[in-house]
Amino acid sequence: MSSPTRGLLTAAGAAVLLVGAWVEGGPPSQAHASAQPAAVLHQGGYAGFTVSEGDRDARLSQEYQGCMDRAQGTVDMRRCAAGEHQRLTRLMDSTFRNAVGRLSQPSARDRLRADQTRWQQGLHDHCRRELRESGEEGGSMGLLVLDGCALSELIRRTLWLEQHR
Repeated sequence: MSSPTRGLLTAAGAAVLLVGAWVEGGPPSQAHASAQPAAVLHQGGYAGFTVSEGDRDARLSQEYQGCMDRAQGTVDMRRCAAGEHQRLTRLMDSTFRNAVGRLSQPSARDRLRADQTRWQQGLHDHCRRELRESGEEGGSMGLLVLDGCALSELIRRTLWLEQHR
């Protein structure tokens, strides 16, 4: 499989296992990077924060990339995505706690906490919008798009939190 194709499927596949439960039970606690982010997702300077495909891919684990290389179909890709989603969620949560801890003003900490809550609440709508724009609604590739969105947004948010002061 070519590297660009694998990259697309890697990003897309990562979200797939998450999405089955997500579509029915609400959003996971994160989502994907986009050149045109949804307004509801991006508060407090996050809107203009972009992540290159290379920087995003560098944040995906070797385990995930190997899993995607071995995947024989959508079910396998969704399994890969679920594990990577858990890993990235833990990383983002830790990065969020560190970002809050770096802020000396209680009001700044409160604003970041509120922003994080808004970001988490907006992920589902953001990724559903990306799915509609992709034209892949209704099929297994649509689940991959949603999964890729979730992973990319987790990475993007983590990188933003690392730089937040």
